[in-house]
Amino acid sequence: MDEITFNTPSIIKLGSFAGKIKYCLIDTYFIPFLKIFKLKINYINNQLIVVANDGLKDIPLHDFICLRIELRKLNTNSLTLLIYTTCIKLTVENVFVHIENSKKIVILIYIDGHIHTIAIDLFELITNDFTVRISSNSRSQIEIDLNKQVDQMWKSIGKFLPNHLSICTIQDFEPIYFTTTLIKRTPVTHDTDWYTFSLPSNIFMLPPIGYHIRLRQPKDGCIEFFLCIFIYLLFLSLFHSGIIIVKPYTVVKRLNDEQNSSSEHTIELLVKHYRDGIMSTTLQKLNISDTIDMSSYEGTFDIQRIDMCQTLILIAAGTGFTPMIRIINYVIKQTNNGKHINVFLLFFNKTEKDILCREELETISKQYKLIVHYILSEPDTEWTGETGYIRGELLHRLLPSSPSKDHDTQTLVCICGPAPFTALAVDLFKEQNYNDNHLHVFLA
Repeated sequence: MDEITFNTPSIIKLGSFAGKIKYCLIDTYFIPFLKIFKLKINYINNQLIVVANDGLKDIPLHDFICLRIELRKLNTNSLTLLIYTTCIKLTVENVFVHIENSKKIVILIYIDGHIHTIAIDLFELITNDFTVRISSNSRSQIEIDLNKQVDQMWKSIGKFLPNHLSICTIQDFEPIYFTTTLIKRTPVTHDTDWYTFSLPSNIFMLPPIGYHIRLRQPKDGCIEFFLCIFIYLLFLSLFHSGIIIVKPYTVVKRLNDEQNSSSEHTIELLVKHYRDGIMSTTLQKLNISDTIDMSSYEGTFDIQRIDMCQTLILIAAGTGFTPMIRIINYVIKQTNNGKHINVFLLFFNKTEKDILCREELETISKQYKLIVHYILSEPDTEWTGETGYIRGELLHRLLPSSPSKDHDTQTLVCICGPAPFTALAVDLFKEQNYNDNHLHVFLA
C-alpha cells in the first residue's frame, strides 16, 4: 500500500468499528499507522474512508489510537508541542522523550501494549531544558515545552522523520539507548547492591510500575571484558550459557518511601551480583561518575488491575522481588486513600541473609494488610519459618482460597523469579483453579 498524505485534515471512518467510534480527526501526517493493520483506503469527496478487512474485526479498538500534532508558538525563545490522542487515561509515565543533538526529538507514547513514535527533525536547535506534562484540560493531551537556542520565530516545526507516527508492540520495539551516570551505590545484602543512575538532560523517562530497562555493555569495554567473551565463546557448548551483553533490570524505588526516592532525573536498580555474570561484574567495577548505556523502558503490567482487586498475591524468588517493591508502594498509597486490599507475599530465598528489604517488610506488615511468608531452601538450624521450594501444598496452606469464577477480577497473582520457578508457579496456580485472568508473570 502506498503512503498517502493530505494537505488538509481528514476524517477516518472505521468501517466495522462504526458502532463504536464514528469519526476521528487526524492531521496530515497520520496515515502511515493504517498500513500496520492492512486497512482498505478509499478517498471519496475529500474524506478518507477506512474499511477494516474481515479478518481484522476482532482487533481491539484501542489499537486504533489517533494522534494529532500541533505547534503552539509562544514567543521567539520557546514553543509548545501539543499531542492529541484518543486515550483518556494518559500519565507522564506513558511518555518517553529523547532529544538528539539539540535538533531531533523522538517521543514514545506507550498505550495499551503499543508504542507510538513521534519523530521530528526540528526547524532549528533547541536546548535540553524542556518539560513534559499531561494537559490540565484533557488527560488525553500531552504538552511538551521546548526552549530554543536562538531567539527567533520558526517558519515550521521542521521535517518529520521516516519513523514518525509508526506503531509497534512493546515486545517488538527496538529500544532507544542513551548514556547514564552512576551517582550512588548502596549495599543491601552480601551480594546485592542498590544502584542510582542519573539520566542525561536530553532524556525524559518515568518508567511505570513493573516496567524494566536494559543495561548495555559499553562498546569500548576493558580487556577483561573481551577476554571473558572469548572464554565464553570457547566453552559455550560446555556451559550452555549465552554471553550477557544486554541485561534487563526492573526499575525500583525505596520501599514505603517512594516519594523520597528517585526523581524524574534518576533511575534506581536493585542488582544481584553473580561471580560469572558479565553485566553484574561490570556494574561492580563501576566507580561513581562512571557511565553505562541504558534503554527506554519496556513492560506490560497494567496498574489498573490492582485498582480492581481485593486480594493481591505476590510470589517472588530472589531478585524477582524487584517488581513487587513498587507494587507494594502503590498498595500502601491506595490504602492511605481509603481502599482496602489484602496482600500476601510469598518470598522465596536460599538463606536468611539473602532476604531483600526484610526490615522494611516487617515494618509495613505491622502497619498495613500485608502478610509476608519467607520460604528458605537452604535454612540454617536456627530458622523456624517455612522451608523448601514452591509447591501446591504450600500455596494451599498459606494463601486464601482460589477464585470461584474464571473471570473474577478481585484476585490478582503477580509472579517473578527465575524462569523455571516462574513456570512451575504458573502451573501450580492453574492446578488450584486460577487462570490467565488472575495471573501476571513478569518476564524480560
